[in-house]
Amino acid sequence: MYFDRTGWATHKIRHTSGTKDIYVDANPWIFAYINGQWVGGTFEWMTPTTNCRTVSKVDGAHVKRAPMSGSWKPKSGETVYIMVSATARFAQHIKTLKRTSVVKVIWP
Repeated sequence: MYFDRTGWATHKIRHTSGTKDIYVDANPWIFAYINGQWVGGTFEWMTPTTNCRTVSKVDGAHVKRAPMSGSWKPKSGETVYIMVSATARFAQHIKTLKRTSVVKVIWP
């Protein structure tokens, strides 16, 4: 997933390693049809200098919200949709209400 944004607001968070602070400005999202309904969730943070996320980051260990949690991951050939929004994972991180268009992807 490639993403190119201009000037979105940043927010400082503690890195998951607990050893440093980082600045983030976006969250990628995935939407999938699971158990008869469309659901979606964020799966990573993006920094102002990060414009790409690999398919290995799209799984339940990164989304962390049911029904997209645990061992969930898209299956090859499955239709999913992706987008990127300004920081949205926690209410205290919402500074800007922006997002990209939602894009259809046939999972590799």
